[in-house]
Amino acid sequence: MSHSPEIPSPSDKLAHDALGSGEAAQEQSPKVAALLKHFAQDGLTAEDCRAVVAKRDYIARQKPTTLVANVEAVVHRFTADGLTTRDYLRAVVKQPSLFGQKPETVIANIESVVRQFAADGLTARHYLRAAVKQQSLFGQKPETVIANIEGVVHQFATEGLAIHEYLRAAVKQPSLFSQKPEKVIANIDGIVRRFAIQGLTIREYLRTVVKQPSLFSQKPETVVANIEGVVRQFAAGGLTARQYLRAAMKQPSLFCQKPETIIGHIRLLDSMHQAGLLPIPAGRPALFEFIVKNPLLISLADDNLHLRELAAYVSDHPDSKTLIRKTRPYVEELLAQALRPRGTHDATDGNSRNGSHARTLLLNALRREGYLKER
Repeated sequence: MSHSPEIPSPSDKLAHDALGSGEAAQEQSPKVAALLKHFAQDGLTAEDCRAVVAKRDYIARQKPTTLVANVEAVVHRFTADGLTTRDYLRAVVKQPSLFGQKPETVIANIESVVRQFAADGLTARHYLRAAVKQQSLFGQKPETVIANIEGVVHQFATEGLAIHEYLRAAVKQPSLFSQKPEKVIANIDGIVRRFAIQGLTIREYLRTVVKQPSLFSQKPETVVANIEGVVRQFAAGGLTARQYLRAAMKQPSLFCQKPETIIGHIRLLDSMHQAGLLPIPAGRPALFEFIVKNPLLISLADDNLHLRELAAYVSDHPDSKTLIRKTRPYVEELLAQALRPRGTHDATDGNSRNGSHARTLLLNALRREGYLKER
């Protein structure tokens, strides 16, 4: 009697494809094969499995069914809070001890932190989102995490920092849950001490940092270099540290951006200013005051600024001088209109025909390079 060949399941096929065939497949650990077969559809690879087993001897000694159960129990508990098997496996691969850790321990680590700060707005969904990025949080003792948060807030409570603000910052910058409070406090104090003579206070800086949470973790010397590098470049033209700090307080990303990037953006605005394309009087002082009032401009991506420059040059729109402050979609549409063929006379007049062709080429090039988006 003939038998129909057994049709492999999707998980079998994924595992087979990942492991390959022949000698290479035969050399794979049975544990790796079992884990891969179970989790292949959730993105686990043979390389991931081998790396995890190689890093942790006690995992290599456990049954695959135990390792699978450890993962699935945690995911099952937090599925309603947005945790997926794929997300948790990514965390496990980077933090291999989680594969062998009892699910009750991992679950308690998450729930205890959430319970402590529930009244301050932290939810399991928020904290899990942070833990997926900062994988050590799944295995970190809750009392350590709680002390890290409360230590920073206690230090700066009289300067206006509230627990709910710092928690929001930590969800966006998950390393803050793990970072020692002494380090975070030193980062803030270091910046304020350096610029105190320019009028910077802890209260003002904290108000800025909660909007740009990476500043809690950034080394003071890096932030100082970012500010002073820009000021030093344009000091001869009249830019002061006090002015640039005012701009950075309005646009906190300036504390983080490399001075070379900002210097290039200011130079571009300066060239537009000299060409009469900005709605301000002549002279560097007017330019710097314009930048302080509109600091978002120098933090824009290069292509965004160049797009505005080009639009101001080619447009005869009455608003061309104010394009620098318009939204990108508005600028893109105005530029596209300015570059479209302008009528049937282009077909008969040689100069107009050449101009129309040039505008079309430029329009297509801008779309191809991503300056203009198809909407």
